[in-house]
Amino acid sequence: MVKDRVAIVTGAASGMGKAIAALLDREGAIVIATDKVMADGKGPLADNSPGVFVTLDVTRAEDWAEVAALAQARYGPPSILVNNAGILHFASLLETSPEQVRAIMDVNFMGAFLGIRTIAPFMVRERRGAIVNICSIDATKATNGVAAYASSKWALRGLTKAAAMELGPLGIRVNAVHPGGISTPMVRDGAMTDAEFDAIYHDIPLQRAGLSEEVAEAVLYLASERSSYCAGTEIVVDGGATVGTYYAQLPGYPDPR
Repeated sequence: MVKDRVAIVTGAASGMGKAIAALLDREGAIVIATDKVMADGKGPLADNSPGVFVTLDVTRAEDWAEVAALAQARYGPPSILVNNAGILHFASLLETSPEQVRAIMDVNFMGAFLGIRTIAPFMVRERRGAIVNICSIDATKATNGVAAYASSKWALRGLTKAAAMELGPLGIRVNAVHPGGISTPMVRDGAMTDAEFDAIYHDIPLQRAGLSEEVAEAVLYLASERSSYCAGTEIVVDGGATVGTYYAQLPGYPDPR
């Protein structure tokens, strides 16, 4: 599926990025796992992996250039890019500052833009590549308290479509994954038990939070040749959250677990 392909994964020190990098590594890809914060050793990669963990601030074009140069010099041209790095700030719209909006847009949208702009030329030369942008179900609907985050993910969704159209004829497939409520350090209070966190999602069809590993499986599909006819495709991994929510007053409401 992805054996011996050079893959760059951002935000790989924890959460979904960590799971994505680990899965690609296990499937035989040569993974360059990156994050703004340095991980211990190879981070999510196996000790005997040919890949490497390096620091990358996705908002800095210079950092992207360094990662691209490392990939080319050590492994050859990258053919997989997973734009996963993201930040979140909970606040009402009227209590969100312009500075907070800019910071979130810089990471969630501009980080992916810079990544595509830097890495895609290597793929163009090979006429082969897969780019997967980690968006969010907040790029398909509205959620209170995350106006800046949702706006950044809507922008990333638009970038996915535009990039799919422009890069498709050049042999590069650009697609997106929309995670729902996933148990990651970014959204989960460390003091919460699994049951307490799952309870937040009782009113969606699968009645639980998702796991980073479940998102990683969708990314693996889009990064591999199994999705060879997918361009601008969006895979939703949300336990049915975007299907709708239950109303306790109506028939069919699930019994409490």
